[in-house]
Amino acid sequence: MPPAPARPGEDAWRAVLSPEEYRVLRSGGTDAVGKGEYVNFFPAAGHFACRGCSAPLYQAASKIAGGWPAFERALSQNVEAVPARRRAPRELRCATCGGHLGHVFQRRHEAHQRHCVNSTSIQFVNSAVALAEGHV
Repeated sequence: MPPAPARPGEDAWRAVLSPEEYRVLRSGGTDAVGKGEYVNFFPAAGHFACRGCSAPLYQAASKIAGGWPAFERALSQNVEAVPARRRAPRELRCATCGGHLGHVFQRRHEAHQRHCVNSTSIQFVNSAVALAEGHV
């Protein structure tokens, strides 16, 4: 799928996204736990990009096990954490197109953040990306 313009209107998003991609990326929907295409996918190299605009979001090496695709570190300039719409942890969004990615959790017994991301929000790209990683 060719990338959409960075901040198109909702009609433009509906034209380039499938109904399920639109529900998750544009309406803040959530994949069912354990059901996404990337839940049990752990590539040795490459990165995960926004399915809406193709911005690189996470290095493959930062992926950890979870009920959703989960990551320890983001490509921090491309992922933003904002107050959630509902009573939930902070929402993760693509900083380029504003697409809903998932939520960020910080557990007391863990030293790292856990980014739980919807498979529907991301796509795997089998190439390296040279951007700084960090916490958002």
